[in-house]
Amino acid sequence: MSLPAIATASAEIARVVRRARAAAAAQRYRRLLLEVIDLAIEECEEINLATPDGQPAAAAPACVADLLEQPPADTVDAHGMLLDLRARFMAGSPMSAAEEAAWLAGDEPRLACRRERRW
Repeated sequence: MSLPAIATASAEIARVVRRARAAAAAQRYRRLLLEVIDLAIEECEEINLATPDGQPAAAAPACVADLLEQPPADTVDAHGMLLDLRARFMAGSPMSAAEEAAWLAGDEPRLACRRERRW
């Protein structure tokens, strides 16, 4: 094999490895987002179950509201919005490449609620 052929092959291998690493990173980030969304859903469910019958729903914690594009009216509203958001990140979901790139370009979501107990 000549040196130019080796250099071309090496460049192609490096390109394929970079693409594979980028795809793996995107999948890890998607799983992280799903885990964070699941924790936020659990937080809303616990608050909703602890609310006595007949009482108005509690306001959504800031750490939950921060995950959503629009502020929820209460934890019941936040729960539904989080379920919709979760569906967008499930494998095989119709999320566009532009949406995924926008999420990947942003900061990783962090939940501060009850960090001392579970997170």
